[in-house]
Amino acid sequence: MILRRRMMMILQIVGIYAFYFFSIVEGQCVVESHRCGFPFSSSPSSNSSLPRHYSCQPGNGLHFCYSQVGERSVYGVCNGGCFQEDGVTPIIFEEDDAMAFFCKTAASPCQFPFIWNGATYNSCTRDGSEFLWCALEVD
Repeated sequence: MILRRRMMMILQIVGIYAFYFFSIVEGQCVVESHRCGFPFSSSPSSNSSLPRHYSCQPGNGLHFCYSQVGERSVYGVCNGGCFQEDGVTPIIFEEDDAMAFFCKTAASPCQFPFIWNGATYNSCTRDGSEFLWCALEVD
């Protein structure tokens, strides 16, 4: 019985990796989910005079937060774990709040084609970054 459960878990993990691999190969990439870091300031710089936020911040009809990815800070749309039970009001987290673990940026589909620095992209790129990235909105 235990062996059967382990085999099922392994098959599920392999399936997830296969889905991820084939979606990238086919050109369907997304900006993956990352844990929001609280508190954060409105700019990822180390300017300590900027206000620090303990909840996702509104903008363009959505709520956003910063996440740390390697040496970079990234800005993303907050997922459902960032809101109170009404699904609308952002939770205000305390410093080192264990519940902040569930507040993440939502995985977002890429929008193609997009133009960056005068070049047109039809797939994710590493240009200007060590990570693959893409546009989430196009003009």
